[in-house]
Amino acid sequence: MENSITAPDEGGYPFKIKYVIQIMIGIFIFIFAKFLLGEDFIPFFKWWFVLLLLGVIFLPMTQKIFRLFHDNGYLFSKTMGIALSGYLMWFLSSLKIMKFSSLNCIIVVILFLCINIVLLYTTKEENKKLMFTAEKISAMITEEVLFLALFMIWTYIRGFKPEAYGTEKFMDYGFMTIMMRGDYMPPKDLWFAGSTINYYYVGQYMAAFMTKLSLCTVNVGYNLMLMTLAAFGFVLPFSLIYNVTQNFLEDNFIKYKKAPLFAGLLSGAGVSIAGNMHFTLFYWIIPTLRILLGIKTEEEDSHYWFPDSTRYIGYNPDTKDKTIHEFPSYSFILGDLHAHVINIIFVLTVLGILFAWLLYRRKRKNSLREEDKFGKRQVFKEIINPHIVLIGFFIGLFHTTNFWDFPIYYVVAGAVILFSNLVDYGFDHTVIEDGRIRPSLKPFWITASQGITVIIAAKLTALPFTLNFDQIATEIQITYTHTPFYQLIILWGLPFTLVLGLFVELIQKYNQKSKETQVLEPDQQNLYYSNRSNFFIKFLTGLNSSELFILTLGLCGAGLVFIPELVYVKDIYSGDYKRANTMFKLTYQAFILFGTSAGFIFLKFMKDRRFLWQKKFIIFTLLLFISSLWYFKVSVGSWYGNVFNTAGYKGLDAAAYLNTQMPDDFKAINWMNENIKGTPVILEANGDSYSDYERVSVATGLPTVLGWYVHEWLWRGDTKVIDQRAADIQDIYTSTDKNKVKALIDKYQIEYIYIGKCENDKYEAVNHTLLKNLGDEVFNSPAAEDKNYETYIIHINRKVKD
Repeated sequence: MENSITAPDEGGYPFKIKYVIQIMIGIFIFIFAKFLLGEDFIPFFKWWFVLLLLGVIFLPMTQKIFRLFHDNGYLFSKTMGIALSGYLMWFLSSLKIMKFSSLNCIIVVILFLCINIVLLYTTKEENKKLMFTAEKISAMITEEVLFLALFMIWTYIRGFKPEAYGTEKFMDYGFMTIMMRGDYMPPKDLWFAGSTINYYYVGQYMAAFMTKLSLCTVNVGYNLMLMTLAAFGFVLPFSLIYNVTQNFLEDNFIKYKKAPLFAGLLSGAGVSIAGNMHFTLFYWIIPTLRILLGIKTEEEDSHYWFPDSTRYIGYNPDTKDKTIHEFPSYSFILGDLHAHVINIIFVLTVLGILFAWLLYRRKRKNSLREEDKFGKRQVFKEIINPHIVLIGFFIGLFHTTNFWDFPIYYVVAGAVILFSNLVDYGFDHTVIEDGRIRPSLKPFWITASQGITVIIAAKLTALPFTLNFDQIATEIQITYTHTPFYQLIILWGLPFTLVLGLFVELIQKYNQKSKETQVLEPDQQNLYYSNRSNFFIKFLTGLNSSELFILTLGLCGAGLVFIPELVYVKDIYSGDYKRANTMFKLTYQAFILFGTSAGFIFLKFMKDRRFLWQKKFIIFTLLLFISSLWYFKVSVGSWYGNVFNTAGYKGLDAAAYLNTQMPDDFKAINWMNENIKGTPVILEANGDSYSDYERVSVATGLPTVLGWYVHEWLWRGDTKVIDQRAADIQDIYTSTDKNKVKALIDKYQIEYIYIGKCENDKYEAVNHTLLKNLGDEVFNSPAAEDKNYETYIIHINRKVKD
């Protein structure tokens, strides 16, 4: 009766009753969502329903990897569904086999449905029963309800500021609109007509894939994808650390009820809504001290502008070493659907697969006979393993979504794999010499072989992308400017303290066991501890899988923080900003690793407290951690306003802002979206990055001759060709030589010319007469009292005579 759906769970409720309660909560969330979202409820529901289907469809495949998780890895089934089905559609589109359309996206998912049905059918009956126990079904429903609630809350908040406008949003939204129009991959570069995007665009492609699969428009798809990432940013660490904590407690025979749940919630919050200690210091501690000391004199001292926590080094105080140190909560609130943000769900999936591999490996080792544990067949299975291959797939995917994560998680995965191999093979075939035991080289060559498997899978995964990609120049430089120590402490003091506390506790625990071993087996003790390498391996051997995993993540996080203090990658950003991008990309992942680890460390110290110092340690660090969670509330209030006033809800349309901020452009863009099919080239004025220029190409998905200057400079690496295009655009708008203008139009295959406010502002001598004689005027918004220009579109007639 233990697995019966009528049996009581640990809370004392029969599972049938628990299912009913869970479903009722889900229904209530839907009713509340309908009230909050209004007409946006339909696209919200369609998007959620597609994610639900992906989670269910890919469950048999996911269960093969996450079999030892308490929930079958259900939440990771969703992200694997997005990654695998999205990748296959992208791959087939890259080979020009299938067009990138809603119908073909659905066909690809149906194909995976068939594959998973076969996997389920061929699964052993005993494994099927383990897959659908009452406990696992309940866990999956609970997680679905949690995801739904978070997705609804984030979507509602986003509705207070839905515009894809400002910071990097033009680029992110433009990538989606050009892919929504296009038939094949790689997509055309909307800001460099005649070429394909030479940047890591597959993350935005995944957003476009989900938009087509859910039959939504790109206007709402942009925001729904962004809020999907925010919800996953909580539930994926939640699921992972729930299982990490549960594994630790069970291995150590520690009684628990809700401890894994609490640990998961802390890690979910640590990744998705927590700020760094800059917020705690400048929002809580310093204002409190000023009040206590009576020196708080200005009202604005209490104001905290949430981006300040991401622009501290080099800005306060002002120095010539300006850096960036963002984190997920800031990204979700700001609303950029950028490469590093989209990839959060996939890097968290890799962490989940790594821990699932550790559990699988331990179980397999325990089930083998002693003489089979280190045999050739077993070693081969270690090297060619579904977990290892899948890690290689995702790391290869990183090459196409956010390249920085490619080397970062290759190293993280390698560290976890190496340490695990040292535990399993460190004393295999050891050689005794002069009374000492030397570790075997087997863990190193097995790790190297697994690393080769990962890199081969990664390179094959990324091959269709790399064949059409010109590598952006990278060069590693020595860092000569360094972060002041006190600023490192402010930003990273808490996570470093947590990891250091875990390490100290593990060392102390190891020393205790060493003394016991020395008393019981002195001869063996002398052999094992005769050199430092054996000490390190023996230390790792004494760790539980959960401890090994979390310690590795923590050490990798620390390494990512220190690397920018030693070296940086040279790019187009120089001078005061030369190491900004390196620090940004590395420490962003450090924050994710630290946030993921935090929940386990807190719960381990609470439930397995062996030393007196741990009690004070946990109180101090937990208070600091909880104080950082208020960052979410302050930031939401600063950026979105009073979200408790439903009257401020604007909807999810990312392009609706054009109606109020650029009304003439809004009308013209609507006309183009309704009347222009395919991806013909439209000419508009080019401009600087982060400006209003390129609003037409972004909102329509129609490529233009040249877009944001610095962005194309980064992607192309050559300012000469960019400057030439800028000069050609100016000539088309201002030249009096009709033949020259026509030649340039033919050079760039321009089909439409757009003239609006930005064009009139940039080029004071626009030759309206010549432009109107080049073809048919298909749209016109005349000048009026409140504007001294007309907005119009010319459809080029190539039969016009000179």
